[in-house]
Amino acid sequence: PGLEVQLHPQGFTDRDNHIGLYDPVRNRIDLLGYQRAGAAGPVFKIPMNEPLYASFVVHEVAHAVVARHLPVGLRALLAHEYVAYVAQLASLPPALRAQVFDAYPLEGFGNTREISLTYYQLAPCAFGVKAFLHFQGLPDQRGFMQRLLAGAITLPAAAPE
Repeated sequence: PGLEVQLHPQGFTDRDNHIGLYDPVRNRIDLLGYQRAGAAGPVFKIPMNEPLYASFVVHEVAHAVVARHLPVGLRALLAHEYVAYVAQLASLPPALRAQVFDAYPLEGFGNTREISLTYYQLAPCAFGVKAFLHFQGLPDQRGFMQRLLAGAITLPAAAPE
């Protein structure tokens, strides 16, 4: 309730390397306009297109949903990004998602201990692909998401040893 979306055709003042940002304090999503997002260059190694742009809206809405369940912190950051990337990649048309997988020939995270803040910070798109593939390989996807959002599953706050 009350989620606001603000478009920024000319870009953000301080975070021009983001297409979208969710602000939990203001319950607001800030998005680059479509043209500006396309001018920023490829994302997931793919030129911007409408379904890809829409997937960023899904990503930010997922952050808004997760914010209703988890506190702020490093562990919550990884849960936020995990859920947001899973939702984002799931929202892509299958052919476009296949292009992403072709651009990132990766395997999913083997387990939740492999999910790290360092990996996310160094390669956010690759993190997203690995998160999605991890999720796809789970035998109980719904149960995993429920436990993650309830805080019963915690993700590491730092890189694994």
